Amino acid sequence: MDTVRKDHLSCYGYYRETTPNIDKIAEKSIIFKNAYSCAPWTAPSHASIFTGLFTCQHGTNQENQFLRKRLLTISEILTNRGYETVAFSNNGTISSHTYFDQGFSNFFDMWKDLYKKKYAYGIQDAGAFATEQEIRNWFNKKRNLKRPFFMFINYMEAHSPYNPPDTYKWLYTEQEDSLSKYIIQYDYIDYLAKKYKMLKNDFEISKALYDAEINYLDKKIGDFYNYLKEKKLLENTIIIITSDHGEQFGEHGLIGHQFSVYNVLLKVPLILYLPKKYNININEDNFIQLLDIYSTIINFTDSKVSNFIDIQSISVKNNKSRNYIFAEYYKPEKYINEFKNRYPDFNALRYNQRIRSIQHENFKYIWTSNSYDEFYNILIDEQEKNNIISLKKENAGNLKNILNQWFINNKSKFIEIDKKKEITNKELIEKLRSIGYIK
Repeated sequence: MDTVRKDHLSCYGYYRETTPNIDKIAEKSIIFKNAYSCAPWTAPSHASIFTGLFTCQHGTNQENQFLRKRLLTISEILTNRGYETVAFSNNGTISSHTYFDQGFSNFFDMWKDLYKKKYAYGIQDAGAFATEQEIRNWFNKKRNLKRPFFMFINYMEAHSPYNPPDTYKWLYTEQEDSLSKYIIQYDYIDYLAKKYKMLKNDFEISKALYDAEINYLDKKIGDFYNYLKEKKLLENTIIIITSDHGEQFGEHGLIGHQFSVYNVLLKVPLILYLPKKYNININEDNFIQLLDIYSTIINFTDSKVSNFIDIQSISVKNNKSRNYIFAEYYKPEKYINEFKNRYPDFNALRYNQRIRSIQHENFKYIWTSNSYDEFYNILIDEQEKNNIISLKKENAGNLKNILNQWFINNKSKFIEIDKKKEITNKELIEKLRSIGYIK
């Protein structure tokens, strides 16, 4: 589920009943309370899931949005293991053009010709309905029944612009005026340059539309779960429901999912459904990260892997909790260039930086290349509003040293060697522009 915040799912205590179908699945599953992404946006987060590596290891980031072909992906491992591997992606960032298809037997770029698909099906969504039809078609006509299968699905409903189907638009808002001004792709540049303001009510309406998108997506996930049940596949199928990152609605003066590594972006839902034959105990309070999905799948499928990079992915089947949570954000060059082109007098230094974070027990330290470092006691300051770095210099210094050593130990040398690539596919460029990744 692209861009879905953990704290907006009702199974995680949200005040709105946004996910009744996922809630029912969660009742039969392990629902992790402390799952974190390795990055605050799509490409590096997905790369970590696919490779079991941190961003500094796999090198997919703002400066290079491609998945490097030399890496061993989970789909390659399972294909070699005899699995039929298939993917359905509604996000152009996760596409065959950016090499995220490597290892898959079939990879469906669902984001292509989306408007034609909407017209054909008569459904105004971000691709979930067309994806549902394509998945059923794959099961009914293309699947090899003699082989086990691995399926990856990326849904874009919760990603801006928030434009749920008409029957869902007014689900959580009583706004009498037109909703059209809220159904847009918010412009990070104009907002941060203070060229337009969003008031509290504006954010509330945006969140209402966002929640409606999640509710619609929940219905589609429920339909898929029931479809697997009808085909009697649940008794032998593991299901993982998660998100690549969250979304900002004015927290720290930010919108969308750029320019920060706050937990509103990093803390994600993670639900693991296991068939009854797996009688194992896993602590739902364990601290885990999305790259751990890689080793978890390897473990449950009895696969083996030899990789030239030190895999730091930990299988949740081992019931281990991470001591440290790491995240990274690289310089957003395209956004900074847009700042310069559009508003040359605006000082964008605050956003033109690399960011890394480390979380341990009650504390979180955030390092920035421009020395805007932060330190929080997240036990009593969950929203990370009170930067106490000047009061806790020793604690902050200890975590900074651990973070620096971790980065030195794990940074892959080939990242600097590989030639930087630019996205050139025109259709993909237009898709990325429509969701705010390219200006």
